[in-house]
Amino acid sequence: MARRWEGPAGRLLLGLAVLLDRTVTGKAAKRRLQHCRDAALRAAYRRGVPVEVLASGRG
Repeated sequence: MARRWEGPAGRLLLGLAVLLDRTVTGKAAKRRLQHCRDAALRAAYRRGVPVEVLASGRG
């Protein structure tokens, strides 16, 4: 059974993933931030954000 906060939490994690994706610079920083971005995307997916929304949310 889904909890009430899972949808908004997933959307917030998606927003974090988009922010991290757009602010990466430098090789080492890019790897670290991409790791965080990927983790945020996986967490958003686990919280019920559909794949279509994840794909379109990244632009």
